[in-house]
Amino acid sequence: MTSPTADQLREHLAYEIHYLVLAAIRFPTIGGREATIYQDSALMHARNLLEFTQPTKPKGGAWWIVEVGGSTPPKETAYKEWTDFINTGAAHLGQRRVKGSNWPVDKNNDRLARLSHYALQRICDLLPTKANDDRVEIVLVLTRLGLDYLDSPSEKTLAAIARLIDEPYQAP
Repeated sequence: MTSPTADQLREHLAYEIHYLVLAAIRFPTIGGREATIYQDSALMHARNLLEFTQPTKPKGGAWWIVEVGGSTPPKETAYKEWTDFINTGAAHLGQRRVKGSNWPVDKNNDRLARLSHYALQRICDLLPTKANDDRVEIVLVLTRLGLDYLDSPSEKTLAAIARLIDEPYQAP
């Protein structure tokens, strides 16, 4: 498979980041079983971003951060713990899946926000701070917007990410 273009990255990464941070921040404010929708969305989008930064090239033609200018992702304990959490808790059928609308994240816990922050910071850490590659620039812009939203949620920041799903990025 060919490496993604800057425009392909912009569209797909903006989508993943937008729904990741939106779901992670709004999850604690949603009541009842509807909260599961936000929880599952955050977990799915975090899984997709973590796969983008997995230590080895993904199978099946999935994009890998190395193909867009990033360094080879390290094998680290935090990465394994987060992917294990998602895979054992949210990606399989079983009795644990139906214990209640708070599972696997308690509503008073900031785990989804921490997972989201980890996934986005991991992407930033694997990219050079300066590169002559539009793909690196768009990935950095998007991950920084996502981190900004997690640190200080605002509709303005969320709208900036959402716009990049549909509108091409214009470098400053």
